[in-house]
Amino acid sequence: MALADRDWYREEMREQARRERGTLGGVPPRSNGRTSNGLVLAVLVSAAATFVGWQVVPRLELPFQNDAPVPAARVVTLGAAAGFDAVGRPGSRWCVPVEAGSQVCALTGSGESGREALTRVLRAAGYTVR
Repeated sequence: MALADRDWYREEMREQARRERGTLGGVPPRSNGRTSNGLVLAVLVSAAATFVGWQVVPRLELPFQNDAPVPAARVVTLGAAAGFDAVGRPGSRWCVPVEAGSQVCALTGSGESGREALTRVLRAAGYTVR
């Protein structure tokens, strides 16, 4: 048996693969490799919209979140109490009334005063501290 006789099926498979490479599952491709007009139009419209957006946005005056008034119910004024501003031992508990019948409490950390601990906890809860 000659070497050429053994490899005939490999050549046949290569030819078949070359023929199928141009198709997707036996269906011929929809285009012949050229970019479609719809794709070009979509890219141009997108580029134009981006350019117009860049020209318009700097002229808009958007209010910053900090400029918005804070509702009075979310503002807490910390007063002065004995030892409130002094750094105490870690784990000291400080509480302040916030809304009708509720209060927020904080435990001081290492090197933290009662005011700093309450400010940290109140801001995390969404309150404005004065």
